[in-house]
Amino acid sequence: MDGRDGSISENLIANNRANVFESYRANEITLQQALGLLGLSRSGFFRAYRRYNPDHSISSASRAVRGRKAGTKIISTQVEEIISSAVQKEYSGKSTTCAHVYREVVFLCSREGLESPSYDTVLRRIKLIPPKELHKAKHGSADAADKFGLKPGYIKLNTPFERVQMDHTRVDVILVDEITRKPIGRPWVTFVLDVYSRIILGFYISMHAPSALSVASALTMATFPKDKYLECMGVSSVQYPYHGQIKLIHMDNAAEFRSPAFVSACAANGISVEWRPIGKKHYGGHVERLVGTMMSTVHFLPGSTYSNVKQRGDYDSEGKAALTFDEFQRWFVIQIELYHNKHHKGLGKSPSRAWTEYFAANPDQSYKTDEVKDAAQFRLDFMPETRRTIGRKGVQLEGNFYSSPNLIYWVGTKNVVVKYDPYFMKKIWVKVGGEYICASYEIERKEMSLEQIRQSRNGRPTLPWDDIGRMDGLNQESKLIVTKAIDETKREAKKRNEISGYSQSVAAIIGKGEDFSREVDANSSDDDSYRPVVYNMEE
Repeated sequence: MDGRDGSISENLIANNRANVFESYRANEITLQQALGLLGLSRSGFFRAYRRYNPDHSISSASRAVRGRKAGTKIISTQVEEIISSAVQKEYSGKSTTCAHVYREVVFLCSREGLESPSYDTVLRRIKLIPPKELHKAKHGSADAADKFGLKPGYIKLNTPFERVQMDHTRVDVILVDEITRKPIGRPWVTFVLDVYSRIILGFYISMHAPSALSVASALTMATFPKDKYLECMGVSSVQYPYHGQIKLIHMDNAAEFRSPAFVSACAANGISVEWRPIGKKHYGGHVERLVGTMMSTVHFLPGSTYSNVKQRGDYDSEGKAALTFDEFQRWFVIQIELYHNKHHKGLGKSPSRAWTEYFAANPDQSYKTDEVKDAAQFRLDFMPETRRTIGRKGVQLEGNFYSSPNLIYWVGTKNVVVKYDPYFMKKIWVKVGGEYICASYEIERKEMSLEQIRQSRNGRPTLPWDDIGRMDGLNQESKLIVTKAIDETKREAKKRNEISGYSQSVAAIIGKGEDFSREVDANSSDDDSYRPVVYNMEE
């Protein structure tokens, strides 16, 4: 065997060598006998004998590894300098690759008349550079410091609700309209994560970019029971009992997290706010990892865009899209319960078990909403708000008119504060005279969420026909009639212009003013069927 792979055979050889070395050292055998037993030359024997150390492991008697030592360089100094220069100059920026550096090495060697090294040789030189320096060259100093620098700031938590993290992400899947089944885009989701138990206390899914509305909706959901929401979504079988009073919210520096209305609402309800230091992504690591976990499940859905173009390949995301907004919401809620009951590596147990075990051991610490002193006021504080005018039909919001008998005295009042619950848009709250008046839209209309209203109003055009396919065919037929008529008209006009141009050109050649029209007797009828008269040469 030439290889030194630590196999049983190699261990037996090393053990045999050690026995021969010990016998030779004790003068039990002669040098010639030792050489015969090991099959070595005199010089080879003494090289192996010098390496052998009985105080160390038996491996000191192993056969020497053949070949060049690790790190040995056999190319010329000039080529080494070219490789070093190419790496320093070309390995820079996010788009750089080892192949790009290698191409530069080949070009430089060609200019100097030198033989180019192999790609693997250049790759090995690049790998000799410390990983932090390589990452810095490709992604910048800040990213390298975040990836390889020290990450202090671990905080030991003792209870749920002690610290939650909130963040948004755009979901890697394209949704479709519920009627036309045409793609409408990718949704956004906002998470509220309890760091102690890793429970997703609340979330908010929307088709619009993150805003104060997303933050308020997710936080309100995290604080109160979700039974009504699950019922409206048609997933009553899902168990989602986690809710309660949050003590501190940790967020990044997005504008919606720093809005004065949000900060004031937190202060009014005893919730501390904390923002992530700029450039310190690891401070929000728990919710960042949650986002990665949840998005990995999305990649199995039809219409997934995956995390990047390379992963997506030639997959037709829009063509394969199949889920509507409501269908995605129901699917997503089920995925959350699956996540809650799955083993969490960081906890050593599932989030659900971590939550249950804590409150089983601390029965005096209720997590019910009775900790919120005024639930109605809490909801109002965190509900998104807008300003409207109270008209004769009431308050118009998202295409609906909300009315109440109590608003009759305030008709014409402008710039009033209007609060609304994005999950249940049947009612709104109008602030007049220092108090909130509840108003609702038509009784016969069903309860709808803000996203459902927006999709029904803006997501697709009004469809007044029953048989859309047949009506579309008739519409195309009518367009074809008009198109053919226009083409025929243009054709006839072109023909007339050609005849007119021909007549003018003939007149110009033969003689201007000549009349080449056929003479017809005034008393005869204009009939092309008359018999021709033979021309009399004598006349």
